[in-house]
Formats: sequence, C-alpha cells, structure tokens
Amino acid sequence: MCKLKRLSSIFLLICLSVLLLQAGCGYQLAAREPSVLTRHSNSTTDPADESTLPSMKIKGISNPTLYISLEHQLRGAFRDAIANRKIARWQDSGLADYELQINIIKYSMEGWGYSESGDSVMYRAYATMEAIVYSGETNREVWRSGQISLSRTYDTDNEMDAAYALSLELVERVVDRMRSVF
Repeated sequence: MCKLKRLSSIFLLICLSVLLLQAGCGYQLAAREPSVLTRHSNSTTDPADESTLPSMKIKGISNPTLYISLEHQLRGAFRDAIANRKIARWQDSGLADYELQINIIKYSMEGWGYSESGDSVMYRAYATMEAIVYSGETNREVWRSGQISLSRTYDTDNEMDAAYALSLELVERVVDRMRSVF
C-alpha cells in the first residue's frame, strides 16, 4: 500500500511538472495568438476586448464558376471564422481597417457512385482558392494566403451539401494561415 501511495505521488508530481512546463513555454489560447493583421496594426489588440480588434469586410469575391451560391456561403463562412477566432471585428459595409478579397481559382464537382435509378449518391469535389487582405486606408496588399487546394469525396446525394462542406473546410484552412505569422 505504501508503494502505491509513493507511485501515485510521483505520478502526480510528474503531471504537475509537465503542466507547469507547458504554461512556461508560451502555450496559450489560439484567440490570444497574433494574427497577420496584428503584425500590420498600429494599435495593440486585446482579443478579450473586441473593440480593440481591427475591423474587416469583404472587398469582393471572384467566382468564375457556375456555382453562384458559393459567394454567399463564403461570405458567411469567412465572417464567422474570423469573428469566432477574434482575428478582426466583422462589418458588412462602410470603412474598415482591412478588406478581404476572395478568389476562387478552380471549382469542380463530379457525381459518382450511382443508384439503380442513375442518380448520384456520392460527389467528388475539388476547389482551389486564394484570399488577399488589403489595407482599408491605402488599398495596399497586406497579406496573401497563396493558393489553397482541397479535394474531398462526400457521401451525399445533394450536390450543394458537398459544395458547402468543401467551402467550409477551405475557409478554415485560409483562416488558419491568418494565425501563422512566422
């Protein structure tokens, strides 16, 4: 019994040591990490106080595809992802500190896996996108995501569900890059 208590105490000390080391190594919540916008901002931003975050809006969406609903989906997805991660305060109109240009470079949807009646029951979706952030004051490019491509297969008989799922995943990848300041 004494050995068990001693082993438990040692294990507890090791766990506490690991936690203390992690806290001392700069681990923090993602919302407190710097973003590409804070690197170019003159003011200090505190994610806990949303009024100190820079403002952002959509500059435009270049969509050469026949999927017109993509524009609406991307607007909403970028707004939610950027606001939820406290990268910027979102605004729909007026002057903003930053403007986001979204360029859909390629988008394709292919039905495969057919039912007995000939309807698609699976879709293979492929997309390439790029996002560019411009200064709202000078219209100079501040940040560019580079081209991000993604290909997925969706087990659905609804083409728009597959398109929406792929769009959401692409937006998450772009916003993840906004947190990479190195």
